[in-house]
Amino acid sequence: MKRFLAGVVVTLVVLALGAFVAMGVGIIDVTANAEPGLLERQGAGMALDVAMDRHDSHRPNPFLPDDATLAQGARLYEANCASCHGGAENPVGPLGLKLSPRAPQFAHGGPDDPDSRLFWLVQNGIRWTGMPGWQGILSDDDLWKVVLFVKRTDKLSPAVQAEWKKAARPSAPVK
Repeated sequence: MKRFLAGVVVTLVVLALGAFVAMGVGIIDVTANAEPGLLERQGAGMALDVAMDRHDSHRPNPFLPDDATLAQGARLYEANCASCHGGAENPVGPLGLKLSPRAPQFAHGGPDDPDSRLFWLVQNGIRWTGMPGWQGILSDDDLWKVVLFVKRTDKLSPAVQAEWKKAARPSAPVK
């Protein structure tokens, strides 16, 4: 039994050393243009799901999905999120396509996670993805409004859609 455990330990040490050597000599492609491998995708997805479950406060969103609140969320989203996650004028966020992993696109429908999980994710960001944590940049109220909006991008009223498109249009240049 001792020989078996020693073999397991030696195998793990050799694997860890091999990984460090591979990183140290540049064998592992770390560019954002490279597609993440299966192990990286599954491992990162599992880690994110577990972290979101662990930190989920289960707090309900304090805002109701009325047109005024959704329009505020649309303006905040367009100003802060659309370049990566897609917006009213550009449904595919050009920066989001260059991140690794690619940023999810929300212009035609958002995630189905509970609001409290998405709030935590937006507030804290996701390491190694380019997704920043917005805590201290946007207020908690603004983050809740963005979450409310993102989950409903595929079922907005015409009034909110018009506000979203208005927020997407650049202002006239200042002369």
